[in-house]
Amino acid sequence: MLRILVVAIIFGCAGCAKKDDTDSRLVQLSERVSRMEAAQAGSIEKQAAQPLASLSATIVELSAESQKSVVQVIADPSVVTNSGAGFIYNRDGIILTNDHLVKVTVRHPDGEVKTYYKDKITVKLHDGRSVVGELIGVDPGTDLAAIKIEIDRLPPPLTLATRRVQQGEMAYSIGHPRGLDYSVEWRPVSAPYRIGSLNDTLVHQIDRGFFVGNSGGPVLDLEGKVIGMVYSSFTLRLDKDSNTEVLYAPIGWAIPAEAIARVAPELIDGKYRVTGFIRK
Repeated sequence: MLRILVVAIIFGCAGCAKKDDTDSRLVQLSERVSRMEAAQAGSIEKQAAQPLASLSATIVELSAESQKSVVQVIADPSVVTNSGAGFIYNRDGIILTNDHLVKVTVRHPDGEVKTYYKDKITVKLHDGRSVVGELIGVDPGTDLAAIKIEIDRLPPPLTLATRRVQQGEMAYSIGHPRGLDYSVEWRPVSAPYRIGSLNDTLVHQIDRGFFVGNSGGPVLDLEGKVIGMVYSSFTLRLDKDSNTEVLYAPIGWAIPAEAIARVAPELIDGKYRVTGFIRK
């Protein structure tokens, strides 16, 4: 297009100059346009190749590798809201997940409804294997819980990030929203270290809300390291006299890696004792 435009301009002015001068200028401008076109094409090709290679490495390779260390956590198979995600924390078979995922609600014969912790939790691995794990520690203040499983060929644990998360950086979460197992969702960090609904820790504000089944899943950076754990979203109570809630705004909350690193060893060492067990 650029070449055609230049040629058109030159021939439009042919009547204003001598033929030999016009031919000379045409050759010079034609060569200049050729150099410009070649440089432009090379620049476009270079710009296109770099993002494609980067996207391939981050989206495809990282998410595929991370999924192997993410699990499904099921406290009560009969209740979908008691199903969520978790991830392998260390090579001793410790699974980290949310405190609210390892509870069950029971209606007693007298009509009273109470919530208890399950002592045995079903854990499903990415390769399809299922194992019953033992709940060894919970901390409602940070909504964290630890489950221990015994299984051969344990997938590698995920690594916690040891840096401060930056506003606007890209991350991805892995979970099972509404039963859609191992869904990978890319989302930016809207704002790190907000004061949220958790009493004992700050939380990361993540773009777009999370659904049932995402809870307990990792939020990872572009190095495949855990920067947080999904735990909640903004909700709006439709009726103050009912328990019905809907997703209110495209905002999710994640427990920062710093809190996970601080609390996880305490859960494993027994600082937080689990009481109110129920066996079903």
